Order: sequence, then structure tokens, then C-alpha cells
Amino acid sequence: MKTEIQIESEIQEIVPLFLSSRKEDILHIQAHLDKNNFDEIKKIAHTIKGISRPYGFPSLEALSRRLEDSAIQKSSQEVAKILLEIQSYISKYTS
Repeated sequence: MKTEIQIESEIQEIVPLFLSSRKEDILHIQAHLDKNNFDEIKKIAHTIKGISRPYGFPSLEALSRRLEDSAIQKSSQEVAKILLEIQSYISKYTS
């Protein structure tokens, strides 16, 4: 499985599960965005931010940081924009 940075072989085996879970996060974030539930978006973004680098995806960490900040600011437009960026980013690593 391709990642941005070199990671331990033990983690390499579960990268597909990590990416699959992020796809689910995208669906949850979209649902929360539809309800303007920025607190839940912030929580999900914070979690993604914390676990992305160890799995080899520092750019996803940066996107999640921006998403978390946008949720704190309650900016629907910016959250939607970053969510699309995250979707595009993840699609580069999944089929």
C-alpha cells in the first residue's frame, strides 16, 4: 500500500483499513455538515489529525487541522471545501 512517508511494516498491513475508515468519516462529516453540527465535525477532524501521520499521511493531517479550525469557526463553506479536498486526497490512495 502506497503512503506519503515510510512507515513500519506492521502498520503498512492495516493502511487499507485506515483509509476505509476515513471514507466513513467523510460520510459522517457530510451528515453533520448538513445539520450544522460543527462540534461533531471538530471531533472527527481532531481524531483524523492525530492518527494520519503515524499511518503515513502527513498531508491528511494538515487537511484535518484545517477542517478542525473551520469547524471551530463554524464555516460551512470552508468545511465543505476542505471535505472535498480530503475526498480527493483519499481517492489517490484507494481504488
